[in-house]
Amino acid sequence: QMFCGSCSKTLLARQIPNCPTCRAVLNMTAEDKVRRVRRLLARSDGRHTRIAQFTLAVCYADGTGVDRDEAEAVRWYRLAADQGHVGAQYNTAGCYGTGTGVVQDEAEAARWYLRAANQGDAGAQLNIGLSYAKGTGVVQDEAEAVRWLRLAADQGKAAAQLSMGVCFAHGTGVIKDEAEAVRWFRLAA
Repeated sequence: QMFCGSCSKTLLARQIPNCPTCRAVLNMTAEDKVRRVRRLLARSDGRHTRIAQFTLAVCYADGTGVDRDEAEAVRWYRLAADQGHVGAQYNTAGCYGTGTGVVQDEAEAARWYLRAANQGDAGAQLNIGLSYAKGTGVVQDEAEAVRWLRLAADQGKAAAQLSMGVCFAHGTGVIKDEAEAVRWFRLAA
């Protein structure tokens, strides 16, 4: 996102070329978007740098305005992730987990999921919880798995709620409790 959020279809319908709040161009081609991001990155290491890096990574990952290049996407994700961009941390983890643009490395994926999870990202909390449950990229630890799954489930992540139900149904990392399992299954439904 390269605008403040008050930019909307209403402004576009009124043919207003720029957002009155953040001055973002509202009707921009993909190529123009990439050029704008590159100019923003060339200016300085300012407050928008990690957002611009993440945006450029998404462009390379999707082939929006540039040729699709997974390795280049990962490079830009890593730059933004190193600066604390939670979305970039999550996507970096996904790239390492699947081997997209990099050599597959489950331990590196878990490390990035953990960084994003520590910032409160529910998807990352789910994935690091599943990593601990299976021992994928980390030492298997059922209690730690349940801790992360519960954090994601408490944020409304349905897959985590389902996983919590399974944990309670089987007594995995928690004391077996069928009533609690049903409660989590109902939340996930």
